Amino acid sequence: GGTETARAPGLKRKVSLHLRLDGERHLRLRLVCAVEHRSAQQIVTQALDEFLDRQPDNAALAGRSTK
Repeated sequence: GGTETARAPGLKRKVSLHLRLDGERHLRLRLVCAVEHRSAQQIVTQALDEFLDRQPDNAALAGRSTK
């Protein structure tokens, strides 16, 4: 199972995002992927969701209810 994310209505389409990492971050991410049996996509998406949820007014801007 991954985590479910709340989305604003009508934003079901996924888009691609290119991310450049330095070698150390890339290695650390790959190690976590292997240990946790999760993809980099899952880990980065969870981290981004947690970051965005902490931003002031982010829920209102995205049309989401606060937790």
